[in-house]
Amino acid sequence: MKKFAFAAILGTLLHLGNVLCQTQASRIAYVCRDGIEVDICTMNPDGGAKRKVTRTPKISERWPTWLPDGKWIAFAPFNPSKLVMTAPKGGNETLLIKHYPNSSPPTWSPGGTKIAFAGIQRINILDTITGQVKDLWPLDVKTDSYRDPAWSPDGREIAFAARHGNQRDIYVMNTDGEQVRRLTNSPFEDHAPAWSPDGRRIAFYSSRGNVAGIFVMDADGANLKRLTVGNHDHPAWSPEGTQIAFSMIGIPPRVGIMKANGQGLKVVAEGYYPSWQPAGVAAAAVEPMDKLPSIWGLLKSQLRPPQSDSNR
Repeated sequence: MKKFAFAAILGTLLHLGNVLCQTQASRIAYVCRDGIEVDICTMNPDGGAKRKVTRTPKISERWPTWLPDGKWIAFAPFNPSKLVMTAPKGGNETLLIKHYPNSSPPTWSPGGTKIAFAGIQRINILDTITGQVKDLWPLDVKTDSYRDPAWSPDGREIAFAARHGNQRDIYVMNTDGEQVRRLTNSPFEDHAPAWSPDGRRIAFYSSRGNVAGIFVMDADGANLKRLTVGNHDHPAWSPEGTQIAFSMIGIPPRVGIMKANGQGLKVVAEGYYPSWQPAGVAAAAVEPMDKLPSIWGLLKSQLRPPQSDSNR
């Protein structure tokens, strides 16, 4: 009887923990526009409870990206371009990268200690603890530019887009830049890869067939499927992998949300570049959660702007 009671209590606690995690992960960060003011906002997935994170009338922001703990948002103010992070309610702004290329969004390692971003003809990885930047030139990729790196949920791989001539395709490599695999080979534009939370699928933008939209494929490039028709870009998965948010490019630009199978599309806000708040548990697979507060404390108090060839 005691064993049954203990199991019931444990099951209840786990359920409550899961509910709390889902509640914590119920916000989407995105770029919002109020007249000529371009800021970072957050909202619930249904478009409700919109809230401004930044208020900078003379500075435009881009690329809002939640940190893996779900407690901070990184973004790139433009002119001058840099990468900073802030609390979801604003304030406590911390500089991460002094000269950020700003051509595509950053991506965080699952443990939250490294940031990958596209530089000038390379992919850079910043160690947020040491401030050191590692430059990667993925082997066997003929390209004149990289963009949109995306860290896999298990922390072992990085997907990215690379252009050669008029063609841009999706690739995957190990985090050391080796074992590069080409996932798409289309004469059209493929970019903005986004891993599903279970690491089994990758959503991305494609203009193939001269009809743009969001596509999804297996992590090895198989089972390609179109999800939307329209100028839709920058997909972002919900933490449980059942929905995808994305930019709907137009005048005005809007944020759309659909089921992971492409059904049930609805517009939830005016804006673009959505980023779904993580559940706050992904980092536990790589680093104990009790280390995260000390990591962010170190970032806030000690991190010096990194310098590299692509940041000068």
